Amino acid sequence: METMNLGNEVNTTIYTDASLELVGELLGARRAVLIVDAEVYPRLKTRLPKALVYSVTPGEHSKSMRQAAEVYRWLQNNGIDRDTVLVGIGGGVISDLTGFVAATYLRGVSLILVPTTVLAQVDAAIGGKNAVNLDGFKNIIGTIYQPEAIVCDYSVLESLPIEEVRGGVAEMIKHCMIADREQFDYFATHAEEILTLRREAIQTIIPWSIRIKKEFIEADVFDRSVRRILNFGHTWGHAVEAVTGLHHGHAVAVGMCFATRLAVHKGLCAPEVLEALEGLLTRFGLPIETKVLPWVIFEAMKRDKKRSAGNIHFILPRTIGKTEIVDISLDELKAFIKEE
Repeated sequence: METMNLGNEVNTTIYTDASLELVGELLGARRAVLIVDAEVYPRLKTRLPKALVYSVTPGEHSKSMRQAAEVYRWLQNNGIDRDTVLVGIGGGVISDLTGFVAATYLRGVSLILVPTTVLAQVDAAIGGKNAVNLDGFKNIIGTIYQPEAIVCDYSVLESLPIEEVRGGVAEMIKHCMIADREQFDYFATHAEEILTLRREAIQTIIPWSIRIKKEFIEADVFDRSVRRILNFGHTWGHAVEAVTGLHHGHAVAVGMCFATRLAVHKGLCAPEVLEALEGLLTRFGLPIETKVLPWVIFEAMKRDKKRSAGNIHFILPRTIGKTEIVDISLDELKAFIKEE
C-alpha cells in the first residue's frame, strides 16, 4: 500500500493498492453511512464495516438534485448528525453524489470515498469536485469539498466490463497529454497489459495518474487557474456525453481529439500530435469522433459552465505533455466547425 497526502488546504489521504478492510480501520468507533452503487455493493459487503446502507441505482440519471434530495430525506429520517461519516462506494456517479451530499447536508459532514472503477480511482474521486447534473447539463450544481480519505483497492477492478476500463484509460491518456510524454509512450507499448488490468501495469499507472492530478490540485485547489488544464477534452466532451449518452471517458476521448484538431488549426501544435493521440486512443478501442452532427454538439456546449463573456475555455495541446488554456469565441468555433 502506498499513501499520498494532498496538501495546500486539502488534507486528504489517498491510499493506493489498499484493501477495502482499511475503511473500517479509518472509521474506528465513528458512526457511518455507506452510500453505495446497488450493483457493486453485494459483492463487496462482506469486506466492508457494518453500517447503515443507502443504495443508489448506477447511471448518470442518479447524479441529480432529485436523487440528492432523496438522500437528504433518508439521512434526516435516520437521525444522521454531523458526527456521522458518509462513505461513498462506487464509480464516478457515487463519488460525485456522495461528495455533494456530504458537502451540503448539515453544512458539511465527514467524507470517505472508495472508488470502484478505474476512472473514479484516477480522476472522479480525486480533488474534491462534487456535482450533480440539471436538465441534461453536466455538473452544473456543485461544490469543492474534500474527503478525509480515498481508498483505492485494485482488486475491485477485476470484474469491470472492458468499456469501463477503456473509459478510465481515456482519463489517464488525458494526463499523459497534459503533463507526461514518457508515460504516453508507456501506454503505447503496454496497451494489452493495461486493458487486462495486469497487476504490474496498474501498480504503475494508477499511482502515477493520481500524482499528476495531485500536482494540479495542490497548485490550484479551487479551480481558478492551472487546475483547469485537467479539463482537456472535457469542454467538447461533456457536450458529446450529453448529446450521445457515451460513457464519460469515451466522450472525453472524442473531446481530446476535437481540441487537438482545433490546436492544429490554430497553429499551436503539429499535425503529428493529433496523429499520435488518435493512434493511441484507437489502440485502446476508444472513439476519436462521433456520428452526431457537430452543430448539435456545439449547441449543447454553449451552455457549458466553462463559458465566460461569450468565450469558451478550451485546453489546447502544444505538444504531447504540454497544454495551455485558450479562450475561443463562439464565432471562431463556428468557423472552425464549418471548415471541418
